Amino acid sequence: MRTPIPFIGYVELFINQEEPIVFSKSGYRLINDTKTLNSYQQFLTNDNSLFWSPTLLEVEQGYKDRYAPLGLVHNLANTRFTSYGSILVYMDKDKLAELLKSPYEAGSVFLISNQNHWVFADPEQVRPSELEKAIYDEIEGRPGKKEPLLFYFDKMEYTVTYDSFSRLGEQWYYVSIAPLTTITAPVVFISKVFIILCSILLLAAIFLSFFASKKLYNPVETLLKKINNEGKTTKNEFDFI
Repeated sequence: MRTPIPFIGYVELFINQEEPIVFSKSGYRLINDTKTLNSYQQFLTNDNSLFWSPTLLEVEQGYKDRYAPLGLVHNLANTRFTSYGSILVYMDKDKLAELLKSPYEAGSVFLISNQNHWVFADPEQVRPSELEKAIYDEIEGRPGKKEPLLFYFDKMEYTVTYDSFSRLGEQWYYVSIAPLTTITAPVVFISKVFIILCSILLLAAIFLSFFASKKLYNPVETLLKKINNEGKTTKNEFDFI
């Protein structure tokens, strides 16, 4: 099963019959052990036909190293509305991590649903940090507000931007966190460069004005020297005038 959608890494079709079977792009395989069968059958008991699942990677060994922790399940039902199988959609781990990559080196980005499903940029991260949990608690306390906020945590100030959206009956938050210093650092650097350039230009202007005044004064100075050589003494050009 191939798909042009880049975020989909792998798709399986599970059919729950007398001999349970799983189809994929590499072929099909029969499920013989009870543990694996229970892992697939757990999705059939969900009340929704289309839903997100954080336990999708538990159906097979090795999936945790290849796919994102959150996947999509579509239950297939017959005319009696009894689920007889599921389409399991595994998310591409690298593509999802690229989507959630923070533009700031010390920043972080994560997704969180109202069902407490967390998705992080780092595939190895399975739990939120204290900072991420504290920020999410702050966001929950601001219902209906989507304005960026400044958040103080552990003697540091962070800027937080977030937005919410609804998908498949779940409310999701997209949250981006960055230390305020990483945002203001380029502005401070540009300001310092601007001050240095202005100082250099000011010194250059002073030097050029001094040089120009000397050039303009040279004819007067030459004339005064000639007058002094003729026996007339003047203290300066103003006395001469």
